[in-house]
Amino acid sequence: MYDDLSERSVLGCIFFENKCISEIKEEGITADSFYDRKHKILFSKIEEVLEERSELDFPCLYEKIIKLQSVEVMAFKEKDRTLTDSIREYVYQLIEGQASSANAAYYARNVKKREMARLAQMKLQEHANRLKIYDSHMEIDRYILAILDDLKDLSYKPEGIPYIEKVFKQGLYDLQNKESQKNLCSTGFKDLDRKIRGFEQGRLYIVAARPGVGKTALALKFFRKAVVDKKVAVFFSLEMLHSEICHRLFSIESRIPYSKFPLGNLHGDEMMRLNSSISKLKLDTSAIYEVHDFCIDQLRNKVNLVKMDQDRIDLIIVDYIQIMEKSKYRKEFNSNREQIVAQISRGLKNIAKELKVPVIALSQLNRSIESRQDRSPQLSDLRESGAIEQDADVVMMLERNPDSDADNTREGKLHIKKNRAGEQGVVSLSWIPEYVTYEQMAYENQYESYSGRPYSYDDF
Repeated sequence: MYDDLSERSVLGCIFFENKCISEIKEEGITADSFYDRKHKILFSKIEEVLEERSELDFPCLYEKIIKLQSVEVMAFKEKDRTLTDSIREYVYQLIEGQASSANAAYYARNVKKREMARLAQMKLQEHANRLKIYDSHMEIDRYILAILDDLKDLSYKPEGIPYIEKVFKQGLYDLQNKESQKNLCSTGFKDLDRKIRGFEQGRLYIVAARPGVGKTALALKFFRKAVVDKKVAVFFSLEMLHSEICHRLFSIESRIPYSKFPLGNLHGDEMMRLNSSISKLKLDTSAIYEVHDFCIDQLRNKVNLVKMDQDRIDLIIVDYIQIMEKSKYRKEFNSNREQIVAQISRGLKNIAKELKVPVIALSQLNRSIESRQDRSPQLSDLRESGAIEQDADVVMMLERNPDSDADNTREGKLHIKKNRAGEQGVVSLSWIPEYVTYEQMAYENQYESYSGRPYSYDDF
């Protein structure tokens, strides 16, 4: 599986104009990119000569090739010719077949693509051989993810030099076509959208709070809004079961008190209301993963599976960072929790940038906040805070008295403590304990006096 013409043309271009080797290497070409043994040797020795000299010296090149082991160099040997003459004749043929170096990058891309195809074929064959000895103890789902992980680095993405002219042209195109608005995911809270402009591609958002304040409830509202807007969202829950998440979302959609779902105490009209509210949602694009002992590589694999199936990813939510400790990072940095969290935080940021998708990660706040007279959260309250604060584009901290349900004090405050692309500030939210969710303050009354009218998505 190789392109002999492209391989010969790449080498011919270098012989024609030595400087074009930089352009060829920019496409990811190495000696191993060539299939033909003679081409591997030539490219390798050309690199050595050009590292030593400013121009390609042919006698020096021939000498380096002849010094190779006899088995390798005999690939050049032709009948009734000396080894030196055979090498010289082959090089002349390459030069004669190339009239210009203008298409060097084109030929290099062809060579690189064939290399990727060969590597993919080899890796898939290895996995196919392993599957021949498949037994019932093998976790097939994990094995498929391992195969995808093994292949992920084989994608061919030549970047070239990002000259400012190219960057500016793309920026102007995005402005004229309002690309940034097309790719936004709304938070579902108008006041919050005004401050952070929704969830943007490539950004890492941290939502932090003490236990019992409702950070998962807020995250599920973000997820629910993405589903309503027909986005492709993925929710990773390391703490709650599928059934608990379903009950939360059922309660939000149907406005049936959450307490009825765990016991199954729903009347006939309530079941009708639930079915009616769920039927309005597009449920076949987004995913909810109930996971444990979870690490960044597993997250990336699962997200890639969804992306392969849906052709895009619009939002990723992780609940929550500190539980992602039982992973390979735990083994590597067994004695230092801050280093573990730093690896996880950096991994989440890298996924956001690689996939061009907003990532929302929930995080715990330190217990010390409860002993202060002023319980307003600060960036320093982030648990294992250094790396999280540094990697995050937006840090939001949720404040609410967990005991406020008893005295009907339902106000929660979302403090925007860091915002690289906008303003900081506080957004007031209304805590609705009956449905274990947050809403904007303006919508609290409609929850307290449900009239049975159809749910209006226009409100949000």
